[in-house]
This record gives sequence, C-alpha cells and structure tokens, in this order.
Amino acid sequence: HDRIGYSLKELTLDLTLLLDTSTCCGGLNVYGSPWSMEFLNWAFMLPEPELAKKWAAIPDNTNILLLHGPPHGYGDRTTDGLHVGSPSLTERIRKVRPRLVVCGHIHESHGVYDLDGIPIVNASLLNERYRMVNQPIVFEI
Repeated sequence: HDRIGYSLKELTLDLTLLLDTSTCCGGLNVYGSPWSMEFLNWAFMLPEPELAKKWAAIPDNTNILLLHGPPHGYGDRTTDGLHVGSPSLTERIRKVRPRLVVCGHIHESHGVYDLDGIPIVNASLLNERYRMVNQPIVFEI
C-alpha cells in the first residue's frame, strides 16, 4: 500500500526485490511484479491497458509468479461480490503457464484457486479490516 519498494533499493539487506524482474531460486525462474488494478491513490496502481503492457513482459519461462494484485476471477472477489483482478493478467498466466502464482491485495479472497490446473494463491494474512486472521499457505514445488 505504500512506496517502500522504491526505497528498499537503497537498503543493504540480503534480499532480492523483484520490480518487474526475474531471479532464479532453487532452479526455478521467479518473476515478481508489484502492480494492481487502480484503487484510490495507492502505490503501484495502473489502469488495465497499462497493466496489459506490464504483464506482456512476464517471461515465457517463468515457473513462479509473485504478484501483489490477482488475476481476474481468481482470488479477486471483494466483500461486495465484485471481481477486481486484471483480465490481461489472467490471459498472460494462461499463456505462460507458471507452476505457481502467488498474490494478495484482495484480503477477503485469501485461499487457493485453480486456473486451468495452475494454482493461484491469494496469500493475504490480513482480512479486509487489516486484522491478521488468515493462516499462511504452504506449497511444495
């Protein structure tokens, strides 16, 4: 919800910050991106046409996709019953076929979803009131 990602680049921590980039971890190609559909004036929000450009950059050989915002229809249902994820992200996931997609952002949609055999995990630990109520989700790959 903030712009900490930009300032993290200046810290000396043992971490890999994935801002629309990839890394290899345990022989798996991991791609990370902080973007989500527009909501208020928070950081890393874009309209759908701009998101489509971001998702087009996801490499075809991606094994694990780490995201903030969810794909449309998977881990993106709000308490109002609306699906607010990115449609172009759903299509890119179908094309790339990563082994695992992890997102958050829509706290009330915590859980595991299936997109044509691809597990989509909304790993948000918080509920919509920002209370830590959800258990971590563990996947073995």
